[in-house]
Amino acid sequence: MVAKDTNRNGSDEYVEYPQMAISGDRLHAFWLADGQIWYRPGTLKISNSRDIGEMETLPLIRPNPVQDNFVILLPPGNEPYTLRLFDTNSKLMVTYNDVPAGQAFRCNIANLTTGLYQIEVRNANGYLKVQKLIKH
Repeated sequence: MVAKDTNRNGSDEYVEYPQMAISGDRLHAFWLADGQIWYRPGTLKISNSRDIGEMETLPLIRPNPVQDNFVILLPPGNEPYTLRLFDTNSKLMVTYNDVPAGQAFRCNIANLTTGLYQIEVRNANGYLKVQKLIKH
């Protein structure tokens, strides 16, 4: 997707980002380079309004399916998040507490077996979202 962004000199330029997600009025860009996930939070102007319907909302999990490590991009906010990972029998497998809002957070699930999981994202303000995660 191409987005209008501001460069270091304060000038507008059009940049192509491989992945984007939207949360409220904020557009978040991320990409994979040199074996790392790079993340650019903030408000970017969408150059083509039809692209909004094709974007995913936060939280966003990449990669999914996952082998050992994934990154979850969390919505902005004032309260930290708690992430809980459940197996298909609703057994709690992993918990991450006090995960900062508006961040990309790396999770390691190398010790879990192959299968389908659900990741629950919640904060003290009552925000709750559940997403599927495939481990292979």
